[in-house]
Amino acid sequence: MNPKTNLQEEKEDGVKIYKIIASLFAVLSLVNIAAVIFTFRYSGNNLFYAEEAVSHVAKIEQCLQSTNESVLNIVLNQNDSRIIQRENENINTMFDMLSQEEQEFKKLNLSSIDGSIMQDFDSAMTEVNYYEASLKEFQNHETNGLEEYYRKEISPLQEKATLAMQDVAERQSELTNAFFHKIAHRFLILLVFMLFLMALGLNSFTYMRKKIQQKNFENAQTRQTARANAYKASQALKKANAMAFTNVLTELKNRYALEEDLDEKLRTEDVTLAFFNFDNFQEVTQSYGRDFGDMFIINMTDMIKKDYSDKFEIYHTESGEFCFVANEASSPEDTDSMIAQLGRALSAPIEISKLNIQPVVSGCVYYYKSSEHLTPNSLLIKIDRALQEAKENSEHKIMKLQSIYSN
Repeated sequence: MNPKTNLQEEKEDGVKIYKIIASLFAVLSLVNIAAVIFTFRYSGNNLFYAEEAVSHVAKIEQCLQSTNESVLNIVLNQNDSRIIQRENENINTMFDMLSQEEQEFKKLNLSSIDGSIMQDFDSAMTEVNYYEASLKEFQNHETNGLEEYYRKEISPLQEKATLAMQDVAERQSELTNAFFHKIAHRFLILLVFMLFLMALGLNSFTYMRKKIQQKNFENAQTRQTARANAYKASQALKKANAMAFTNVLTELKNRYALEEDLDEKLRTEDVTLAFFNFDNFQEVTQSYGRDFGDMFIINMTDMIKKDYSDKFEIYHTESGEFCFVANEASSPEDTDSMIAQLGRALSAPIEISKLNIQPVVSGCVYYYKSSEHLTPNSLLIKIDRALQEAKENSEHKIMKLQSIYSN
């Protein structure tokens, strides 16, 4: 036989093998891509609906919570027309928001998760609507006998509406978790299927392993570089996450970290929080410059860390505001004493760049009870409102807020 013919045939056979293997890998890749796209498209939409449903129900619960607080505030301050007007406006606003969340919830397609959840939601909203209708009469009721009317007429409907929506929230959460597990199983099956296809491709690939050893070496070098880059990226991501929850100037946890830490505590623990705001911080900054203001905050932070970090978890929540969460090991008496001492320390004159500055401080201490079932956002709104009122009234004092459920 002609050697040239053999060489040509071997070359043609090699080309055919390359084409077959290339076609096989193309088919496997298309199958994998189609499977991933189908799974993600099906599961992604349903996950989105599940998460949106949980979000809308949670917002409805928050609206009900705020409404209930306003109703109680009206009962407790039935002789104060200013408070009654403000809380009535809040009740109307909350029900407007609640109605919007209801409409958004009903737009969701939850049939793939559980078709009965929409029926449960409609039943709960029926109780909420009864509650809303009763509040219309409550808002127009005379102050004389208002407390008795609340206890007999409003409170039962309030409790039924709240419990009904809580049941929906719990059921939605359970169904969402179950759906997450279902999706996890689907992805596990998809992963096994993809591994099977990859194994099939690798068995075909061994035929030409010797011919592409150099290529494999180059691929290994590329993977090593990719891993190094991925590690750098992961470290950068960790650093970015840490910065997102830390104040750059003081290196203390910020307001986002506070909300994250409180999210679990508020469900199961009684918590004492103290907020202190330097009311004249903006004036100091405007008078002496931002660098001077930064030095003021840094000096205050150094003092706080040194003297109080063993008694409190400390947060720098705003430019001129600090939050102190009492440690669980501290007794109530010890905590009150430390908060009073802390208020005096923050109000004491401080020397910065040979200038004596007299801080003007407002504070708010909240004795939170786990029975209140507040979210971090609703709790912080109440505290911010109290601090703002104290600042607007130029009271510059430490207020103590007790839960209305504590008695």
